Amino acid sequence: MIQPQVSFTLSMKIRLNYWQLILLFLPTIAAFTIFNFLHTTQASFRVVDFLFVLNICLATGYQAYLAIGFNKQNANQSTWFSIHMYIPVIFTITYLLYSAYFTFIKPSYANFKVEPIKRISHNSTTSIILFFLFYTAITFFIINNRYVSAQIKKVVDVDEQENLRLTFLNPMKQLVKVSWIVIIGGFALSVIIDIVRQAI
Repeated sequence: MIQPQVSFTLSMKIRLNYWQLILLFLPTIAAFTIFNFLHTTQASFRVVDFLFVLNICLATGYQAYLAIGFNKQNANQSTWFSIHMYIPVIFTITYLLYSAYFTFIKPSYANFKVEPIKRISHNSTTSIILFFLFYTAITFFIINNRYVSAQIKKVVDVDEQENLRLTFLNPMKQLVKVSWIVIIGGFALSVIIDIVRQAI
């Protein structure tokens, strides 16, 4: 009788409210601030990149934690879904380490010049990163919530359905919603700042 109570208590701790989710996105907010007010060198650009990757890692990890937790409690557990959830997590952690290495351990700022539009050189590493970033975005914004929602609808017991929604689906939806608010708000703020600077 003690173990279920402990599990329930732990599940309550990971259900972040809107304000806690906003705190989860502090790295992105800091990145937009640096980009708009302090972005004058490649060093600051790499820090901005690192902060964005850090936030992707945190958000992806939190959603994966919820989704995998749901899958474990689901009567129709899916091994494919668990593997599918681990791929973005492994990628984002690897990308975070990669970004940290070139930001703090082995920075390279030779021949860097700040330009309105910076040309991006594509290579095999860049292509792999872009592919997994796209895969992570589709998984994060579309696939996971739809899968969990569809599986909950298959549950016959109404009370169990409600419990699964409150514990897993609602926090996942809130996470995606706050993500969109932060991303769109950040880009909108950047556009407004650019317009003001052009007008002054």
